[in-house]
Amino acid sequence: MGGRVLLVVAATMVVLARTSRASWQSARADVAGVPDHWIPQLTLLTAFVLGLFAPALLLPVGSLRAVREHGGMIEVPTVLGWRTVPLEPVAARRVVVPGRGATLDVLMVRSRWRLAFVTSSGSSKPRWESTPRLRRLWRETSRRESRAKPRIMGWVVMVLWSGSALLVMSLFGGLAGVL
Repeated sequence: MGGRVLLVVAATMVVLARTSRASWQSARADVAGVPDHWIPQLTLLTAFVLGLFAPALLLPVGSLRAVREHGGMIEVPTVLGWRTVPLEPVAARRVVVPGRGATLDVLMVRSRWRLAFVTSSGSSKPRWESTPRLRRLWRETSRRESRAKPRIMGWVVMVLWSGSALLVMSLFGGLAGVL
């Protein structure tokens, strides 16, 4: 629910900034050249927060704790609804995104054209009895790959994620007429 609200708030802020441009455009600018008024400032802040959470909002990302397995399929709850991925044939790749304290463990599950990202923090205690085939898949990827490869891919994901946050903020800022 919160992700959908963020999408609506960001769109609303772009419209508000666009329609009220005459009222804040004459305000003095700060060091970065952004008008020193609450509407463009809040629009950029909202756009930046949206950029930070955009991968989780727009990609099929769901928590391991909420994943369900039915027959030969897994169902992953995402912000935009449930994503269903068949487990036969399936390919999986593990990525470990570094963090403070606990890391974010991500399993990318792909079956033909269907894709889901299942996430688990290092401190989570998943209920594996409800997803035995996913547990087997998670263990196989952990054994099959070197320890370094998922961590290197995690750093690559962090760099791309940071770049996408700045890109989304710039796009929304441009649409709002702030940048």
